[in-house]
Amino acid sequence: MTADPLSTHDLSTFETPASAARLYARSDEPILLLGERGTGKSTLARRIHDWSGRSGRFVAHAVGGAADDIAIDALLGHGKGSFTGAASDRTGLVATAADGTLLLDELGAASPGLQVALLALFDRGAVRRIGEDAPLAVSARLIGATNADLDAEARAGRFRPDLLDRFGEIRITLPPLRARRSQIGELFRGFLQAASGRLGRRTVVSIDDDVHRLLTSYWWPGNIRELEHVANAAAILLPHGGGTLGVNSLPERFLRRAGASAPTDGPLPAQQARSLLDHAGGNVSRAARTMGVSRTTFYKYLGRD
Repeated sequence: MTADPLSTHDLSTFETPASAARLYARSDEPILLLGERGTGKSTLARRIHDWSGRSGRFVAHAVGGAADDIAIDALLGHGKGSFTGAASDRTGLVATAADGTLLLDELGAASPGLQVALLALFDRGAVRRIGEDAPLAVSARLIGATNADLDAEARAGRFRPDLLDRFGEIRITLPPLRARRSQIGELFRGFLQAASGRLGRRTVVSIDDDVHRLLTSYWWPGNIRELEHVANAAAILLPHGGGTLGVNSLPERFLRRAGASAPTDGPLPAQQARSLLDHAGGNVSRAARTMGVSRTTFYKYLGRD
């Protein structure tokens, strides 16, 4: 049984982020999930919803990057004819998540106008769709997620302190993968087995010592998400019969990031290239991206240059 990627780091009060999340799940209080990109914030938010017993849907929405009018329309919705181009009603995400959970991802990147709309959402407990007068009660549980330091952003004037206050005191921080190096091998093996299963290769795979050293010494800036992507690519590169996973079965792009050398000739790159090309349905560009090389290099591996 593989380790839970979200349950391997001590908190000051609770044993793990997952145990803290499970405890808070059945309350209606908003929650802030904090952590670097790729640490599993969206996954934990969905688990909070599943543990909550709420009857509505789980709705995830990245709130950063959009213009105010587009972002607010997505959140609140609009009535037919409320503005030029509004040919039909639009149910906003707040209503879509009624009696469920609304994840506001990338919260630290929310525009000033959207922050005002979110503040009103907290204070009124109801929303008015654009172009309508009748308020709709808010029954969605709100979860915010961000890789930003919102306290620092508030002090710098980029995030409203009063909105930060509305999220209350429940904050769960997910640790970076580099803080849990002792679990990296087990996590990688779990991702590798899952990916192998999806490919119809259910053979148990062992990982040699060189791979383990490489995995545990790498910085993992993309955290668990990056680890999973590397495992998915490695599963494609493995021989169908399984066996021991060596460095030659890791994607070349990862090897370059990790400062390791990859083979440039011989049978192994050719085998990898053919396996990737088969998995990509003959699409050379897609196979080359997975291997982390250019199309020219990929063709060289295939022996077609």
